[in-house]
This record gives sequence, C-alpha cells and structure tokens, in this order.
Amino acid sequence: PGGVTTDVFIGDGVSFEPQFNGNVISFRWDFGDGTQSTEMNPTHAYRQQGTYWVHLELLDGNGCTAEFTREITVLPFEVRMPDAFTPDAPDGSNSHYFPVFTKVDGLEFWVFTKWGEVIFYTRDTLSQGWDGNYQGNPAPAGSYVYRVNYTAPNGGTETQSGSFLLIR
Repeated sequence: PGGVTTDVFIGDGVSFEPQFNGNVISFRWDFGDGTQSTEMNPTHAYRQQGTYWVHLELLDGNGCTAEFTREITVLPFEVRMPDAFTPDAPDGSNSHYFPVFTKVDGLEFWVFTKWGEVIFYTRDTLSQGWDGNYQGNPAPAGSYVYRVNYTAPNGGTETQSGSFLLIR
C-alpha cells in the first residue's frame, strides 16, 4: 500500500502485495469493508460500489510496527446505450448499434420497430451490433426500440430498454 488510488470493479479479485524491508513476522490487512486478512499477499473481492481505505499493519521480529493505507475505488458494472447511430456515415464510424458495456458476463440484445417487430437479435458479446438493415434493405431513418438483458458480475440479471434514432 501507498498513497496511490486504484480503480477496480465489483467482483474483481484485487491482489494485495506489501512492499517492505526487514524481517516481517505478521500482517494484518483491513480491507475497509468489514473484512480482514492475516495473509502476506491476500486477494479480496469487493461486493459493493464505493471508496474503501485499505489498511495494513506490519510487525517485525524486533517488535516494531509499521502502518500503510491505500484508497481503493470500486466501480459498478455498466451498460450504456447510444442515443443514435448513422449506418451510412462515409467514414464508417458509428455504423452499428450495440451496447457499450464494462464487466458484463453475458447479454441478450434486441432491436424492435416502433410496432414491436424484432429486426435484430444477438447473444454475442463480441457482436458489432445492428447495421441498420432489415431483410437485406436499409431500414428507414427514425426511432427504434432496444432491449438488453445482461448478467452482472454478481450473478444478477438486469434488463434495460429504451429508444434510439437511426439517422441516414
């Protein structure tokens, strides 16, 4: 531990490795979330979003102690949906519609017409997403509806839905 801030995500295993000199005989880690360890190099996974102060107390063979503190910021998993996309953009940017996500273990993604007809579906987290075509033809510009079901790192399933614009 030192004075550096480190960002991790909920459910990530964080490895703690103390930097020390001398004959250290005991370690006492307090992870700031009510859990502790006496291992030299523990791994800990945070279950809640927030900022935690990790505290380490070292004891050497001469009875001397040293203490170190480090701030850990635990971020939530995240799924964001773009407001619009432009499949015909000359430079090819923003040409597919797909969720932007961090730390999601799995997903299902649908695009619907405003009348509820499914025009795109995938379970592939590596998919490029919807290319703006339907039945081999360019879909008309306008408003469409999405739904995404995703599995969070904590095992929970979430659903998000809304509308977006196809711009031509």
